[in-house]
Amino acid sequence: SPTGKRSSSSSINGTALAPAPLNHATKIFGRPVGALAAYEAPPFADWWLVSWRGTGAAPGFRAVGQLLTFGVERMVQRPSHDSPHAVLPLTRHLARQCADIARYAFVHDRWHTDDRLPVEKANELKADWTWKWIEGKADRVLGGFVAGTLGGYVAIVGKHIELIAVANEFRGIGLGTALVMAALKHGVRRVATQATNIAAQDCYRRCGLVCIKEETDYHWLSSDPGPASRAVGDSQAA
Repeated sequence: SPTGKRSSSSSINGTALAPAPLNHATKIFGRPVGALAAYEAPPFADWWLVSWRGTGAAPGFRAVGQLLTFGVERMVQRPSHDSPHAVLPLTRHLARQCADIARYAFVHDRWHTDDRLPVEKANELKADWTWKWIEGKADRVLGGFVAGTLGGYVAIVGKHIELIAVANEFRGIGLGTALVMAALKHGVRRVATQATNIAAQDCYRRCGLVCIKEETDYHWLSSDPGPASRAVGDSQAA
C-alpha cells in the first residue's frame, strides 16, 4: 500500500490512480463522489467522498460494511421451487414503481451504514440508481407480482444480479426467493449482499448459492456533512 502524502492522483507500481467519478452519487449528494479501483492513501484534493472495496486494511478510510458475494457451485444442486408469485419481464414504464420500492427497501448497503451520510440522500440514491438500471443499463429486469401488484424486482447485468429488492409489505412470503430463482434460470451466477443482511443470505442459500468471496467497503470523507437523520426501517433488501 502507498504511504505518505498524496494528491488527488497518484500511482501504485507505476499505475496511475485517481478516483473515478460516481456521477449519480455526486448528483444526489451535491458534492464530488468517486471510487477507487485500488487502495490509495488520502487526502484526495477536490473530492468529498471516496470509496474503496477490498480485502486489506485501508489507512485513512473508515470501514462501512462487509460485502459477501454468493455464487453458483457446480457441486451444489439447486432446489426446485414452485412459487405462487408471477415473475415477469419488466418494461421501462414500471421504472418509477421500482424506484419507489428501492427508496425504502435498502438499509444494509454502504450508503446507509455510513452514519455520516444523510439517510434521506441514501434513499434517494438507491431510487435513482434503480431508475437508471431499468431505463437501460441492465440487460434484463424481472418483476415479482403478488396478486397483480408489483412487489419487487431484480436487475441483471451479464451473469450478475446488480440490484434486487422487495417492498416491505411483501416480505416473508417467498417473493425474493422467486426473483432469485427466476434470475438463475436466466443464467445468473453471482449476487452480493451485506454481512448484516441475514435474510438475503438465507434466501440465496435456499436457492443453492454459496458464499465465495468476502470484501470490505471503505469510505473516506473530506469533512463531516453534519447531523444525519438515521431513522431507518427494518428492511432486509439485498
